[in-house]
Amino acid sequence: MTESESLLSILSESYFFKETVFDNLLFTPEGETEKELADLVINLQDVIIAIQLKERNEKDQTFDVDKEQAWLQKRCKQAKDQAKKTMQLIVSGKLPVFQNKQGQSIVFETDTEVMPLVVFKNDYIDTYPHILRKHSESGMDINCMSYEDYKKMCQMLISPMEIFMYLKYRRDFYTRYGEVDLAICDGEDGNITLTKPRQREALIMQFLNEVYGITEAEKHIRDLHFFRFFLHQLPKQIVNGSSGNGNVDLITFFAHLGRCEISAFLECLKDTRERAQNGETGMLHSMRRDSGELAIVFIAGDKMLPFEYIRDLIVEKSGKRIKRILEIMISWIDEEQFYMNFGYWDDSRRESGTGN
Repeated sequence: MTESESLLSILSESYFFKETVFDNLLFTPEGETEKELADLVINLQDVIIAIQLKERNEKDQTFDVDKEQAWLQKRCKQAKDQAKKTMQLIVSGKLPVFQNKQGQSIVFETDTEVMPLVVFKNDYIDTYPHILRKHSESGMDINCMSYEDYKKMCQMLISPMEIFMYLKYRRDFYTRYGEVDLAICDGEDGNITLTKPRQREALIMQFLNEVYGITEAEKHIRDLHFFRFFLHQLPKQIVNGSSGNGNVDLITFFAHLGRCEISAFLECLKDTRERAQNGETGMLHSMRRDSGELAIVFIAGDKMLPFEYIRDLIVEKSGKRIKRILEIMISWIDEEQFYMNFGYWDDSRRESGTGN
């Protein structure tokens, strides 16, 4: 692994968590030579970000902009070919088990949505193509960004699923409008943003304005940082689980939450903890997506509820079947200590698990 690959992996761990990051992706298909799936894969189960990193060898670096641009153009062509093969391999179902950064063995889902991304590291290139355009009807446009812009994207968005949604938005924006220098956007809150999309990934502000409105988006920043800290600490605190990879499901579930959902989650968690301390028991809060994709229930006491009961209750109230349910129970040991029990149920895989 090169120094740049190591930096990319460490940065990605910080925002996507060790449970979802894979940077050792070498494998040897039967009867073939060794291959590498990608330089880095971020696996959120139903979506995957597959990153190809291209870095300029320091000894070959020049101060000639034209030469550096020619280097980037050549590397981008290679990366596009690699990205296409990566997607084919993931959906083929013929990949071996890979280990994430926690050392847990994981099989990639074959019906996942793959988002290829080309990241390059060359400090002498300021202007670059933000998408690599397809050359045939069967091809696809692929996001391209500098390492510094990748870092900026992670720092501004924080939520793993929000980063994935932004990459889709970014690809579609540049596919539709090309490499524009100025963009005007009407926000969800009625405000208008004027951005230079290609400057330091300023398109992020337009994305946030369209999805939330800038005021609403900024209101949740503190909660995003706290939630990120919470998720980094969570695997260390799990002392018992129904399976060795139980915390992968837990982290992946949380990684799907957007900023408004994260703030609501933290508020429900805090209130449940305080009411449990005062002796209340039972289901105190629940939250769900209108799409039926996921739901979370918060329970005070020492008795978990059956998943079937929770599922049927939510279906009765919402009229929609829930794909994934997370049950969180808070129990106090004494005046100063409490613990949380987690129960997870995935209808698509017919799996459930518990941990505390």
